[in-house]
Amino acid sequence: MICASPFAPAERDLWQPPQRLGVADWADEHRVLSDRESAIPGRYRTSRVPYVRGIMEALSSDEIREVYLQKPVQSSGSETARNWIGRNVDLDPGPTLVVFPSEDACKESMNERITPMLRNTPRLNALISGRKWDTKQGVVHLRSCSIYTGWSGSPQALASRPIRYLLLDEIDKFAKWRGHEGDPVDLARDRTLTYRHRRKVFGL
Repeated sequence: MICASPFAPAERDLWQPPQRLGVADWADEHRVLSDRESAIPGRYRTSRVPYVRGIMEALSSDEIREVYLQKPVQSSGSETARNWIGRNVDLDPGPTLVVFPSEDACKESMNERITPMLRNTPRLNALISGRKWDTKQGVVHLRSCSIYTGWSGSPQALASRPIRYLLLDEIDKFAKWRGHEGDPVDLARDRTLTYRHRRKVFGL
C-alpha cells in the first residue's frame, strides 16, 4: 500500500535540511563578485586560485577549531575569509566578529568588501532584512545572524559578546596594547569559548 504525502511539494522543501556544502563548494555555487571586489567580476571560481582549496577545506572541517594562514600580499587570503563568512551566515549561522588592525581598515573593509559581498551574492542578499538600522557602521544584522566588527586598538569591541566565528585580519599589523589590557588576539579568542566545539577562528 502506498500512502500519499499529506504535504505539498513546497511544504516538503521547507523541511529539507540545509545544504552541507563546504566553503569552496559554496563559493563556487553561490558567490558572485562585483567589479569593485575583483578584476574578474562574475561567478567566483576556486579553480582560478586552486591553492586556497586546502585552506577552505580546513575551515569547513568539524574537527579543526583554529586556522592560521601565513601568506604574501594579494594571494586571495581575504577573499577566502569572505567566502568562509558567506558560507557560514548562509548555511550554519552564528554570531561573527571580524577584527581589523585599525578603525580605518575596519570601515574600509565593511564599506568596500563585506557589504558588497552581501548585496551582490543573491543567497546572501536574501538574508538582508531591508531595515536601514540593521546595516550600520560596524555591524550588520542579517536574518540569520549578526556580523560585528572591531579593531585591535579597541578592547571594548573585542570583549563584549559571545562569538561563534572569529576572523582576525592582518594580525601582524595589530596594535600592541599597553597597561592592564590583554593581547587583542587573546581577548578576541576568549569571546569564542562559549561555543566550545562549535567555535572557529581564522587568522590571517
